[in-house]
Amino acid sequence: MKRLTVVFLSLTAGAAHAQSPGEPEVRRAVPVGLSQPDASPEVRRAEPVDPATYPNPEWMNRVPVAVPVEPPVEPAAEPPVPVQTPMPVATPIPIATPLPYRPAPVAPAAAEAAPEAEPPASEPESGDEGGIRFAPDPGYSSRNRSLMAGNGFYRRKMYDMAVIEYEKYLISEPQGEGRDGAMFRLAESQRFLGNDRAAREGYQRLLGEFRDGDFVGAGAYRLGEILYASGSYGPALAMFEKAGDHAAGDEVRLTARYYVANCLAKTGKDQKALEAFEKIADVEGDNPYREDARFYIAAARMKAGDKAGAFDAYEALAGDANGDARRAEAAVKAAALAVDLKKPDDARRLFQAVLSNPEAGEWQGVARLGLIRLDYDAGEFKKIGGLSGQDLAGIPEASLPEVLLMKGNALKETGDSEGALAVYSELVGKYPDSDAAAQARFRKLVLANAAGGEDMLKEIDAFLAVSTSPTERSQAFLLKAETLFAAGKYQEAADLYAKVIQSRLPKRLLEQALFKLGWCYAQLGDAGTAAATYTDFLAKYPDSDMKVRALAQRALAYQQGKDYDAALKDFDQLIAGPKDLKERELALQQKALILGQQEKYDEMAEGFSRLLQEYPGTPGAAQAYFWMGWAAFEKKDYPAATESLKKARALDEKQFGDRATLRILLADYYAENRDAVTAEVEKLDAARVPSEVMVWLGSQYFNEGNYARTVQFLKPLADRDPSVPVSPDVFISLARAQIAQGDFASAEGPVSRYLATAKDPATRARGLLASARIAIGQGELAQADKLIDESLLLQPEGKLNAEARVLSGEILMKRGQYDEAARAFVTVAVLYDDPEIAPGALKRAAEAYRKAGNTFEADKALKELRERFPNPGENKPATALRGD
Repeated sequence: MKRLTVVFLSLTAGAAHAQSPGEPEVRRAVPVGLSQPDASPEVRRAEPVDPATYPNPEWMNRVPVAVPVEPPVEPAAEPPVPVQTPMPVATPIPIATPLPYRPAPVAPAAAEAAPEAEPPASEPESGDEGGIRFAPDPGYSSRNRSLMAGNGFYRRKMYDMAVIEYEKYLISEPQGEGRDGAMFRLAESQRFLGNDRAAREGYQRLLGEFRDGDFVGAGAYRLGEILYASGSYGPALAMFEKAGDHAAGDEVRLTARYYVANCLAKTGKDQKALEAFEKIADVEGDNPYREDARFYIAAARMKAGDKAGAFDAYEALAGDANGDARRAEAAVKAAALAVDLKKPDDARRLFQAVLSNPEAGEWQGVARLGLIRLDYDAGEFKKIGGLSGQDLAGIPEASLPEVLLMKGNALKETGDSEGALAVYSELVGKYPDSDAAAQARFRKLVLANAAGGEDMLKEIDAFLAVSTSPTERSQAFLLKAETLFAAGKYQEAADLYAKVIQSRLPKRLLEQALFKLGWCYAQLGDAGTAAATYTDFLAKYPDSDMKVRALAQRALAYQQGKDYDAALKDFDQLIAGPKDLKERELALQQKALILGQQEKYDEMAEGFSRLLQEYPGTPGAAQAYFWMGWAAFEKKDYPAATESLKKARALDEKQFGDRATLRILLADYYAENRDAVTAEVEKLDAARVPSEVMVWLGSQYFNEGNYARTVQFLKPLADRDPSVPVSPDVFISLARAQIAQGDFASAEGPVSRYLATAKDPATRARGLLASARIAIGQGELAQADKLIDESLLLQPEGKLNAEARVLSGEILMKRGQYDEAARAFVTVAVLYDDPEIAPGALKRAAEAYRKAGNTFEADKALKELRERFPNPGENKPATALRGD
């Protein structure tokens, strides 16, 4: 069977159209190579594509090698596989087009015939009908019945029976004279039975046991076929070389050499492969591989860069190859090379020769396509734009997308934008998966971007899904990165910018992409990479208009990464610049902040003061005042701190309100300005106020008898998370203030928490007395008696003892036992000369005597009160916050 191959033609190249000098700069990133809708680009003839712009050598895309067919066990035709060719920007490079099939010689099926000493049987051998005979004939031998039987079965294609007999023979005759033949035919029988693994092992055993002989060559050939079919070209090469060395005839030897050449090509040994094919091409006479070898040699010259030599070789094949189809193939390849060599006349001549060849078949359509490409490259845009359906008759279907693309581009070049858009839309609609459709999408994409179209990401992704042009893909990636950047999707944008800067886009676009890549890294918190990116930018583009911005952003990245020395160096460079630079104002501000980070507070304050002097309207004024106030606060210059902090709060309440207020109240606290502290505390969430301040305020108001204020400042402390330590004195003072207000129910909780921590007699007695006051307030006099008795046991003397006795008198008053209550109050006044207890006790004694009707004793108690305490104050509780 013959295998069909395909070849593809790529004949055009493009030249980018530059923006007109007077054209205003468009801020949106417009891919290079397409003029603006209102621009009038210069129409130029397309130049050949620079091979350096392609990832593979150009000859791989333009003129595929005429590679000899790989002979499988059962050769079959293979369909053509199109090769996609990258397209430059300015002009549409035609899509790689499948060309007509060309036949290639296939190594005939292997046979096993070469006469042995005895004459062969009359019937043909299995697998040898018209094939190449490369193995000795399985003749009969009188030495062994199994061998004779095996040979008989083998001749009659009874391979399953032959296997049995050959195995018997090989076991019984380890040194038998016909052992090599038996081993070969055993392997062959396994192969015919479909036992591929057993066959391969059989050939390997043969080659392992024997080093020479006809059967060694036959076995090596068979094993080479197996290895070649599995893609093991290196081992196959060794087998075919051995087969050639031991071949029984020239025909087998030539076939083996042909496969050796192919294996060398497959394993990348191009020079040796070329030498091998040259030797094959030199073989005259009956040589089915000569033409394949010549095609390979021509392709090898192309690969080596010898386009002129390749052109001569293909042109020669176009004149004397076997068959019109192969001559047409060679002519098309020669014409493609003529385009590369800038020989349009030769290219036209060769294409015309194919058109005039009635047996060229599908190659004629390819030649017609080549002529259209030549017209396009020659700038015949009116001719191309006027192509009709009749003009396209005969063009291969696979090439129609390319032709439509050229037509659309031609219409655009002639100024017919609407016509071009219609053709692009037709192309995308009819051939959505073609490379030409991708090119059309790109041109539509550029127009949409210039017009600010919606759904840009969808359009870009649709283009990238089918585009193969490196330049246009890079520009599409840039468009997508810009769109993502604008949407704040910095990680996705960074990935694309990093890809774009590795491309070959114009300098201004690469400059923009690199700058924004650094910005993305900074937004993502990767300060080190951001700084390195801006350093790269400053090195690559020292004269850029964005140089100052890049320097500022690098300084900020250093600052973000806490490399303060590097950041200060960049900021100082900016500060030394012109005063009207926006980045200079930023540099002053950030330098002051860095000095604060370095705990150089005086220098920080000076820096912010300079910022306010040179830029009084700076947006950073609130920040400057805050940190100036903060620095004054740290120096304990509280008046200056308060003044600056209040300015910061007034300028930016949202950012600096709570932070400034906290320091203002602390400054007032240190100055013991209670009313000012109270005003500032009321501006803050109580949870943010330091406990010391709240305790101090509660103590102040408790001592003056302002129990509502006491509760206001102490209750938030008591309500905080129980895991946060709070002084027990807070609970007892809060309870006393609540008791004084008659809020006995609320006082129970603080008293319980106080008693839970009371360990010594005095603190426990204080808590018991508070509980007794709550019980009295709630009418539980018996419970109050018990609590007072326990307190008296704990404190047999002292102020707490006096307070317990006073409470006993209060209980007697509640019960109407006024005489007993009066005596209890008088006892306290006699035993304790405390100005906080005795005056109240005498006053309560006078009240009790009066209620009992004993006005004499009541007047006596008041007289004693006036004499002992001429200026008695209100009977207030002791200052529990001080631990009394």
